[in-house]
Amino acid sequence: MLETFQNSDQKPQEFWRVEMDRTLGFNIAGRSDFQTLEKIPDADYSLSECIPYCVDFRNNTIAYSCGLSPETAACAPFHYRYLRDHTRLMAFMSVGSRSGYAHKLPVEPVFIFSIGRCGSTLISQFVRRIGRVCISEPDIFAQALLYHLTTPNPSSVEQQNAKLALRCASYDLIQSCPNGFENAVTIKLRSQANLDPSSVLSICENEPRTIFIIRDFISWAVSRWRAFGFSTSMNIDHYTTGLHALSWLSSHSHVMLMNYKDISAGKLDVYSGVAKLLGIEGKISSDDVAAVLAVDAQQGTKIAQNKVQSVPDSNFIDETRNAWDRAKPQELMNSLGIGDL
Repeated sequence: MLETFQNSDQKPQEFWRVEMDRTLGFNIAGRSDFQTLEKIPDADYSLSECIPYCVDFRNNTIAYSCGLSPETAACAPFHYRYLRDHTRLMAFMSVGSRSGYAHKLPVEPVFIFSIGRCGSTLISQFVRRIGRVCISEPDIFAQALLYHLTTPNPSSVEQQNAKLALRCASYDLIQSCPNGFENAVTIKLRSQANLDPSSVLSICENEPRTIFIIRDFISWAVSRWRAFGFSTSMNIDHYTTGLHALSWLSSHSHVMLMNYKDISAGKLDVYSGVAKLLGIEGKISSDDVAAVLAVDAQQGTKIAQNKVQSVPDSNFIDETRNAWDRAKPQELMNSLGIGDL
């Protein structure tokens, strides 16, 4: 068993004033997002006051946003967007300087996987409503995924360094959470995590706890088209990837499967199940569910309900349904217990 490493009094090695590229939209965060402008030698932040922005796996370094509110970042609809929009000062620390520590997380998070556009942000709001921490789409996990996908034959040293980097960044992310993270931390992932959920769950020492949120294909594809304009063929590929991820998670984690239909209907037993997973026993208040459903979970973002495209015409929906009927992986869905979805 690894002992929890205490790094709250560590100081990053360098601080720089940076200029962020705020035109990147939904792009996964990375080292190319910013330029370093001026070194700030007298900056005084410990790691516990810094929020991981990105992991530079190639150079074995973690970049941190400094001077921001951890509470606001943890409650933002999109964690990575909040950091990108507000970071002016960054700290840098080599992963090698952390190699003298054991790397057991202070608490192993519950991960929310989904196909996107299916109520995962709403569930994030509910988790916060009942007094638990939920970080929505921190990009260190998407960055790890990209690194694994673009490094097909890493050496043993590269594998070890990448795993250590992600564990350090995960530890620092949890440590930056508001008080109360000891009870439970939930991390909502981008849908890209479905490409390789194993890279995300590699930080867990015990059996991982996961939530997977699904939605019927037709209404989901319409929602994706309204928000992003994605084609039906892209949606079919994305949805099918999500189903394969759910299949993998079902045999490699303790997974709770949720349906968007139940979430949007405010079913108390479904929300109570989430609360129980996070250590809260008994049915939760219907007022908590109603309060969450009353507000657009993505209010203030580019995909808020009042900013997406109108519902497409019936021809689009019919064409989408016909394409899905031809491509639907029925056997896989049957094996997952969602054959009628």
